[in-house]
Amino acid sequence: VAALATVFAYRLECFTPSEMNQIGAIGFLVEFESLLSTHGSENGMLGDFAAACFALNQTRLVVVKDMGDVPTGAHEIFYEKVEGCGSSTYDPVVRSFGVSRVIVDDGEKKSSSLHLIFQVTAAVYEVLPKSMKMDDISKNEEEGQQTMAGVSVTSVMFSQGINEMQTMANAMGKFSIQEDINICSFHRLQTYFEKYKHWCKDMKVLPPGRSGGDPFFSTPEAEYSRRKWVEVFEEFDIRLEGIRTTIREAHGQGKKSFMILTETAALVRDLNGSRCTSCKSAKDRTGMSVTLEQARLLADNHSLGCDSLAAERCVMLMRAHGTRLENSWKNIQKRCFAFNSFQLMNLPKIYRPPISVTGGCPS
Repeated sequence: VAALATVFAYRLECFTPSEMNQIGAIGFLVEFESLLSTHGSENGMLGDFAAACFALNQTRLVVVKDMGDVPTGAHEIFYEKVEGCGSSTYDPVVRSFGVSRVIVDDGEKKSSSLHLIFQVTAAVYEVLPKSMKMDDISKNEEEGQQTMAGVSVTSVMFSQGINEMQTMANAMGKFSIQEDINICSFHRLQTYFEKYKHWCKDMKVLPPGRSGGDPFFSTPEAEYSRRKWVEVFEEFDIRLEGIRTTIREAHGQGKKSFMILTETAALVRDLNGSRCTSCKSAKDRTGMSVTLEQARLLADNHSLGCDSLAAERCVMLMRAHGTRLENSWKNIQKRCFAFNSFQLMNLPKIYRPPISVTGGCPS
């Protein structure tokens, strides 16, 4: 819940109207990338992680106007003021955050969901789509029931262990939970993609960066834009089928198919989704994944270089001198990654840090 609230609050801080219209219409897409292995205690952690991620699909996101207090009608469980992140000049869009458990009775059965409530500045609130606002609350005080506006959440999780423990689990054939998680999440992602595809067609827009300077069909180049829409989503269909094939080919093979992680990460970003990455400690394997993704983003969006060597150099620079070492320092007071030579040997090559920043750290 904390991760979901954080990524959505960030989106509220720096959104485009098109993104908010999309979220208001078809819901908020969030992907969790897991680097946990399927061996020992991490196997249990992975199961708990997956259960929590999938439970977020019962969550709704509600935005209210900041009135200086807790919104009327919210059955408060938790509420906290958002501070200015240590800056005297920073004025946050999200002023406070709350969590509310909502019980809905449709006459046949009762169901409950978790509503995350975000108080935002009046200026931002006014430009958000109506479906995101808490403008229709009904509450039965005697029975403790309420209904609330808000947008749905599509939460998916893709998992691939990459360390030496996963090597051991693969050798023993203990990796089925990982496959089940990936298959389930693929179907959820595919469903969201179909919604996004139809929403783009109905709204006559193209995904970010794919419009060729012409994101709307109603421009003079209307015929070109329709053709472009078909071309773009044919490409998306191919990418989605590629992910399906990667997951299918990994089934029962006991291999470290890290392409599942990189391909789904890229697709979720192109669908305007948000992402979270974690391993066991969120500093070593996570640091390798984050720096890899940063390099891919630089290559795809900021002209890092057309050859793989430039991206590889960038990854190694970020791992040797970047902020992930500061993250390690905050955790264990050492600027290094907790990989020994045996562990490095069992990591896929693209997840290996420079030797100069490994060893001497507790895992």
